[in-house]
Amino acid sequence: LVSLSWVFGPRIATALLKNHERTRQTIENTSKGFPQSFRCIASITFLSLCFHSFQIFLHWIICIGLNAPVPITVLFTTIPFINIFSSLPVSWNGLGVRESGYIFFLTPFYLTQEQVIAMGALWLLAATISSGIGGILSFLTRDDKVTSLLAPPSGDTA
Repeated sequence: LVSLSWVFGPRIATALLKNHERTRQTIENTSKGFPQSFRCIASITFLSLCFHSFQIFLHWIICIGLNAPVPITVLFTTIPFINIFSSLPVSWNGLGVRESGYIFFLTPFYLTQEQVIAMGALWLLAATISSGIGGILSFLTRDDKVTSLLAPPSGDTA
C-alpha cells in the first residue's frame, strides 16, 4: 500500500490540484527527486524490512540478556512505534522518549522500570558504537562515487 501510494500519490495529488498551479508545481518538482520505479521502491522496501527486523531482533536479544523474556511478536508490534516516537525532534538521539515508549508499551506486562532504563541505555550504547564504527569506516574508505557527486562540476568539457 505504501509503495503504491509512493508511485501514484503525486499523480493523484496533481490531478486533484489542477486549479492550484503553485501547489501542483511544487508537488511535481518535489516528486522528481524520489525514485518512481516500482522495482527500486520494492528493493528499498525489502531492505528496510530486513533492517527493521534485525533491529527488533537485537531488542529481543537485549531483553533476553536482561532476563526479561518479551515475546518477539510483542516487540514486532511495539518497537516500530517506539522508533517513530524516538525519531521526533524533541530530544537528543531519542533519549528519554525511547525509554518512555518502552515504559508505556512494555512495563505493564513484561519489564520493570529498571529493566526499561537498562534496555534504553544498552540500545543507546549499541547505536552510538555502531554509528561511530560506521563513521570511521566511511571516513577511511572515502567512496569516490560519493565524493564525485559532492564535488562541483568542472567548467571545461572541451
